[in-house]
Amino acid sequence: MRREQERLDTFQNWTLATLTPAELAKSGFYYLGQGDRVACFSCGGQLSNWEPGDRAVSEHQRHYPNCRFVRGDRADNVPLSGGGLSNGSNSAMQLCEERMLTFVNWPSRITVRPDRLAKAGFYYVGRNDDVKCFCCDGGLRCWESADDPWVEHAKWFPRCEYLLQEKGQEFVHQIQARFPFVFEQLLTNGDSNSREFVDPPVVHLGPGENAVMMNNPVVKQTVQSKILASGENYKTVQELVSDLLRAEDEKREEEQLRRLQEERTCKVCMDKEVNIVFIPCGHLVVCKECAPSLHKCPICRGLVKGAVRTFLS
Repeated sequence: MRREQERLDTFQNWTLATLTPAELAKSGFYYLGQGDRVACFSCGGQLSNWEPGDRAVSEHQRHYPNCRFVRGDRADNVPLSGGGLSNGSNSAMQLCEERMLTFVNWPSRITVRPDRLAKAGFYYVGRNDDVKCFCCDGGLRCWESADDPWVEHAKWFPRCEYLLQEKGQEFVHQIQARFPFVFEQLLTNGDSNSREFVDPPVVHLGPGENAVMMNNPVVKQTVQSKILASGENYKTVQELVSDLLRAEDEKREEEQLRRLQEERTCKVCMDKEVNIVFIPCGHLVVCKECAPSLHKCPICRGLVKGAVRTFLS
């Protein structure tokens, strides 16, 4: 029963109208032929007595949370051709393995692991830390160490078919309840003539909960309403969003330049350029004028046994 089509074929005599065979089969279940009892091909768990409003994925997660299939391991599953998602999906990125390949140049400074992003439907677009969902085309960036890709997916793109298929409607409802959208309040600060709404749409929700949308329909609709009300010279929402993202990229480049300048400044006098490498630790943190007065490296506190002059290009 590892093949989704085989599981689907077992529902020939299924009579429950509130839950479709397609949803059950996609969630790992096959029909046992009695009443409304189904079983998971992966963990063997059985469920019955379905009620109106029940979703196959969320019930599977609730009753059998340790199931490999529920936890995202799809190695044994053979899905239907096309994965059952809408034609608007990026078919080249439907397989998790294909999405993983895009992360070959993922920035090492970003601690959110590529495998977690790929399992949550995202692939790397090749710049900064920008990722997009293969299904809903929603984009996210500015990842922080405590971010959970599934939570961010549900927070910003709750209607994504892939998200609903993998995590279930109940999971999305829970995330939406925890993080209600506040963009209307953000974008309407000030009077009707304010230009504040053109600031990058960033919402700070505490550690680990900071993300910027590249393509969120809720934000776009809100911005469109604001454009019409204020009469600004933006032809389309996409034009405005592009300007917001361009401004954010420029701000990020300025920050990177500032950090680079700090890294090349002597950590003792905070004035001259670093040009002395300490031996044996290898740290490059001081200028030639300050180096002679140091017996220990200011970074690792290791004993300085020698020094080498370097020239930065």
